[in-house]
Amino acid sequence: MHRHEGQTGILIDSQGHTLLGTLFLGFKSGPRPTALLLHGIPGIEKNYDLAHALRDFGWNAVIFHYRGCWGSAGNYSIATIPQDVSAAIDCLTLGLHPQVDGEKIVAIGHSLGGWAAALAADRDRRIRAFSSIAGVLDPDRFPLSDPAYAQQYTPWLSGISPGELADQWVGLSEADQPILRSPGLREMPVLLIHGDADEEVEPGHTTAFSSALPYPHELEIVPGADHNLTCRRDWLKQRLLDWCANLF
Repeated sequence: MHRHEGQTGILIDSQGHTLLGTLFLGFKSGPRPTALLLHGIPGIEKNYDLAHALRDFGWNAVIFHYRGCWGSAGNYSIATIPQDVSAAIDCLTLGLHPQVDGEKIVAIGHSLGGWAAALAADRDRRIRAFSSIAGVLDPDRFPLSDPAYAQQYTPWLSGISPGELADQWVGLSEADQPILRSPGLREMPVLLIHGDADEEVEPGHTTAFSSALPYPHELEIVPGADHNLTCRRDWLKQRLLDWCANLF
């Protein structure tokens, strides 16, 4: 697909599993900053509106699907999501896409994608900034350890039962807990957003993470906003663009 058409499909190899994604290409010349948009579980909200806004702003954006969901190969696994994110960063930084500036990669995650973005920021120095939107930043607060609760997600996921999903959540180590990693997180620009009416992921995830983060960052608790910031999407797009404008 030609660059001026604004997007192209990408295939990401993650430990032999082919992950499906889309690279949205910013309408400016030369290598551009790129935002990795990480969706939640199962990812009903994929944040295409944010990708389009970033593209119009002149950035690139990537939306891809972890193994075992939305057509990507393999079985879904909580433990392999960070590996899939790392594989996506590999895809962006190995020179396959000359429109991508490999020194300007930002992770923006929603819901469980906020968990993935925070872990990527902790583990991968190629991430230069991250934003969590209604993120699962304190896994102990999220009731995925209950198979009855996990059952609402598994119809959209391949190769995993509610009980298996719950067991995987219980099995997370301290290294997989953003709230525990935050005191040692290397300094970088951080934007934390959460609606105070979020009934899916309580705002305490974000406020606790913010309190533990040892350096200045940006925190937005949005009055009346639900988990997807459904009625505040225009505000969300502009807030992210304002943040991105000052990163590089």
